[in-house]
Amino acid sequence: IDEAERSIHDALMVVKDFIDLKKIQKDINNVFERFNESVFGNYKRPAINISQNSSFVVINVEMNGLDKDDIILTIHHNSLEVYGEKKKKTLKRDSEESTYKGYKAIIGLPILVDIDNIKAEYRNSNLKITVPKMKTKIGSRVDIK
Repeated sequence: IDEAERSIHDALMVVKDFIDLKKIQKDINNVFERFNESVFGNYKRPAINISQNSSFVVINVEMNGLDKDDIILTIHHNSLEVYGEKKKKTLKRDSEESTYKGYKAIIGLPILVDIDNIKAEYRNSNLKITVPKMKTKIGSRVDIK
């Protein structure tokens, strides 16, 4: 019985040491995550393609791993901010894993665009933003009253 108790005690100590290692690993990962957030902002600049014709500016932004509800578009004075973020925690048998996807970009807009009629759609990890250009009559006369 004495030897059986010693074997059980030794096995419990191995399990305890393993659990302690998992906790240490989790703590170290948290330190690196906080460091990454404080130094790098934890956002990637997404791949962006901008084209235009006489009526529209079309902006395509690649945002892999996000859903439509994870993305926010904000219009500023002469720019468009694209922000997307997804945090996910997964519980496994003896640990917890977290994944993170974050994108952020500020895109300059031409002066003569109709910001009230910007349209955006998201399909297959591609955000397509269509910005209509304003119809102006450059060179036309202005009546003086």
